Amino acid sequence: MIKRMSGTLALVLVLVLSGAGIGHAYWSAHGELTGRVAVGTLSMTQTGVDGLAAAFTTDVTEVTAPVVVTNDGTVSAPFALSFTGAPAAAEGTGQSSGDLGAATLVSVWPAADAASCASVPAGDAPDGSTSSTGWNAIPPLLGTLEPGGSAVHCVRAVIDPARAAPGDTVVVTSSLTSGIGSWSSTSTADFGQSFSDDAIVSPHSF
Repeated sequence: MIKRMSGTLALVLVLVLSGAGIGHAYWSAHGELTGRVAVGTLSMTQTGVDGLAAAFTTDVTEVTAPVVVTNDGTVSAPFALSFTGAPAAAEGTGQSSGDLGAATLVSVWPAADAASCASVPAGDAPDGSTSSTGWNAIPPLLGTLEPGGSAVHCVRAVIDPARAAPGDTVVVTSSLTSGIGSWSSTSTADFGQSFSDDAIVSPHSF
């Protein structure tokens, strides 16, 4: 059974154990089972993505936020967190604005906790970080979490005002995928970033 919620992955895992060990695992809401039966829940959530929404100006060129993946289920499971970006449609025209992502340096690094993201000086990225121009070039963030475990990644976006034009935007989708065997599910969260000379544009105005 697959249950979907906004920003949440939810699957129910039924493991059938035989006398010789684990016989097989399958996903089902019904069925006659023999032997020992263990029922678990796979539930992965992502939080903090909305902290990356930003209205950049020539004076405000950077935003940093922790993105936290948490295993709220009862079974150990892998995850992959990825980012993709594209310019928003210009209001009233249906046409895309300029792509702010092309003027954005994105850096991602693992952290022990969310608070430590703020300790890295502005404009810097520590050793072990991954950086690229644009959101689409950042490789997926991979890991495996035990039940109750969390993984923290600091995400920093720095724009170059010399390469951005007023009205440029980017809408970024953060996709969290988790699965066991051939079964998988994905949840997504979106945030927007924009650039203007006078900070009139809101991060939620497109």
